[in-house]
Amino acid sequence: MHGIGNDSVSSLSMTSINDAEIENATPKALPPRRDVSAWKLIRLNSPEWVWLLMGFIGCAVFGSVMPIFAYFYGEIFAVSAINHQQREAISMGKLLFQTFTLTGDELRSAAEFWTLMFLVLAFGSGLSSWLQVI
Repeated sequence: MHGIGNDSVSSLSMTSINDAEIENATPKALPPRRDVSAWKLIRLNSPEWVWLLMGFIGCAVFGSVMPIFAYFYGEIFAVSAINHQQREAISMGKLLFQTFTLTGDELRSAAEFWTLMFLVLAFGSGLSSWLQVI
Protein backbone atom coordinates (compact mmCIF):
# COMPACT_ATOMS: atom_id res chain seq x y z
CA MET A 1 0.00 0.00 0.00
CA HIS A 2 1.35 3.41 -0.91
CA GLY A 3 1.33 6.17 1.67
CA ILE A 4 2.04 9.86 1.61
CA GLY A 5 5.80 9.34 1.54
CA ASN A 6 5.57 7.22 -1.60
CA ASP A 7 8.98 6.59 -3.17
CA SER A 8 7.65 6.93 -6.72
CA VAL A 9 6.70 10.56 -6.05
CA SER A 10 10.01 11.44 -4.43
CA SER A 11 11.96 9.80 -7.27
CA LEU A 12 10.98 12.51 -9.75
CA SER A 13 13.99 14.41 -10.92
CA MET A 14 14.00 18.20 -10.72
CA THR A 15 17.09 18.49 -12.93
CA SER A 16 15.01 18.34 -16.10
CA ILE A 17 13.27 21.64 -15.25
CA ASN A 18 15.33 24.79 -15.64
CA ASP A 19 14.81 28.09 -13.81
CA ALA A 20 13.10 29.78 -16.78
CA GLU A 21 10.41 27.10 -16.90
CA ILE A 22 9.83 27.43 -13.16
CA GLU A 23 9.51 31.20 -13.48
CA ASN A 24 6.99 30.84 -16.32
CA ALA A 25 5.01 28.25 -14.36
CA THR A 26 4.44 30.48 -11.33
CA PRO A 27 1.32 32.61 -11.42
CA LYS A 28 1.72 36.28 -12.15
CA ALA A 29 0.68 38.86 -9.61
CA LEU A 30 -3.08 39.05 -9.31
CA PRO A 31 -4.83 42.36 -9.87
CA PRO A 32 -5.81 44.15 -6.69
CA ARG A 33 -8.87 42.68 -5.05
CA ARG A 34 -12.03 44.77 -5.20
CA ASP A 35 -14.71 44.55 -2.58
CA VAL A 36 -18.05 43.71 -4.14
CA SER A 37 -21.25 44.10 -2.17
CA ALA A 38 -23.81 41.34 -1.95
CA TRP A 39 -26.40 43.69 -3.44
CA LYS A 40 -24.28 44.12 -6.55
CA LEU A 41 -24.10 40.36 -6.96
CA ILE A 42 -27.85 40.12 -6.50
CA ARG A 43 -28.38 42.81 -9.13
CA LEU A 44 -26.10 40.94 -11.52
CA ASN A 45 -28.29 37.86 -11.06
CA SER A 46 -31.54 39.78 -11.51
CA PRO A 47 -32.34 38.24 -14.93
CA GLU A 48 -32.36 34.80 -13.26
CA TRP A 49 -34.41 35.76 -10.18
CA VAL A 50 -37.49 33.93 -11.40
CA TRP A 51 -35.51 30.72 -11.90
CA LEU A 52 -33.71 31.09 -8.59
CA LEU A 53 -37.01 31.68 -6.79
CA MET A 54 -38.59 28.63 -8.45
CA GLY A 55 -35.59 26.53 -7.44
CA PHE A 56 -35.80 27.81 -3.87
CA ILE A 57 -39.51 27.02 -3.66
CA GLY A 58 -38.85 23.57 -5.14
CA CYS A 59 -36.17 22.90 -2.53
CA ALA A 60 -38.40 24.06 0.31
CA VAL A 61 -41.35 21.93 -0.81
CA PHE A 62 -39.17 18.90 -1.52
CA GLY A 63 -37.57 19.23 1.92
CA SER A 64 -41.00 19.18 3.56
CA VAL A 65 -42.16 16.01 1.77
CA MET A 66 -40.71 13.52 4.27
CA PRO A 67 -42.06 15.26 7.40
CA ILE A 68 -45.48 15.46 5.75
CA PHE A 69 -45.22 11.80 4.78
CA ALA A 70 -44.39 10.92 8.41
CA TYR A 71 -47.38 12.93 9.62
CA PHE A 72 -49.71 11.20 7.14
CA TYR A 73 -48.34 7.81 8.12
CA GLY A 74 -48.90 8.57 11.79
CA GLU A 75 -52.43 9.76 11.11
CA ILE A 76 -53.28 6.52 9.32
CA PHE A 77 -52.82 4.66 12.60
CA ALA A 78 -54.97 7.15 14.51
CA VAL A 79 -57.72 7.71 11.93
CA SER A 80 -60.40 5.72 13.67
CA ALA A 81 -59.68 6.90 17.22
CA ILE A 82 -62.88 8.85 17.61
CA ASN A 83 -63.05 9.65 21.30
CA HIS A 84 -60.50 10.96 23.77
CA GLN A 85 -60.08 7.63 25.57
CA GLN A 86 -59.14 5.86 22.36
CA ARG A 87 -56.66 8.63 21.46
CA GLU A 88 -55.05 8.26 24.90
CA ALA A 89 -54.86 4.50 24.46
CA ILE A 90 -53.18 4.95 21.06
CA SER A 91 -50.70 7.48 22.44
CA MET A 92 -49.85 5.04 25.23
CA GLY A 93 -49.37 2.22 22.74
CA LYS A 94 -52.33 0.15 23.90
CA LEU A 95 -54.36 0.36 20.69
CA LEU A 96 -51.89 -0.02 17.86
CA PHE A 97 -53.10 -0.33 14.30
CA GLN A 98 -56.54 1.07 15.14
CA THR A 99 -57.11 1.86 11.47
CA PHE A 100 -57.07 -1.80 10.61
CA THR A 101 -60.07 -2.46 12.84
CA LEU A 102 -62.36 -0.40 10.59
CA THR A 103 -64.87 -2.26 8.46
CA GLY A 104 -67.17 -1.59 5.57
CA ASP A 105 -67.78 1.96 4.42
CA GLU A 106 -65.62 3.46 7.17
CA LEU A 107 -62.62 1.49 5.96
CA ARG A 108 -63.26 2.37 2.31
CA SER A 109 -63.71 6.05 3.14
CA ALA A 110 -60.49 6.18 5.20
CA ALA A 111 -58.56 4.28 2.51
CA GLU A 112 -59.79 6.60 -0.25
CA PHE A 113 -58.96 9.71 1.77
CA TRP A 114 -55.39 8.63 2.61
CA THR A 115 -54.82 7.36 -0.91
CA LEU A 116 -55.75 10.80 -2.20
CA MET A 117 -53.48 12.47 0.38
CA PHE A 118 -50.51 10.33 -0.65
CA LEU A 119 -51.20 11.03 -4.34
CA VAL A 120 -51.26 14.78 -3.65
CA LEU A 121 -48.00 14.41 -1.73
CA ALA A 122 -46.44 12.44 -4.59
CA PHE A 123 -47.54 15.07 -7.12
CA GLY A 124 -46.12 17.84 -4.92
CA SER A 125 -42.87 15.93 -4.55
CA GLY A 126 -42.55 15.43 -8.30
CA LEU A 127 -43.40 19.06 -9.05
CA SER A 128 -40.92 20.36 -6.48
CA SER A 129 -38.21 18.06 -7.80
CA TRP A 130 -38.87 19.36 -11.31
CA LEU A 131 -38.73 22.98 -10.08
CA GLN A 132 -35.26 22.32 -8.66
CA VAL A 133 -33.77 21.19 -11.95
CA ILE A 134 -35.34 23.52 -14.51
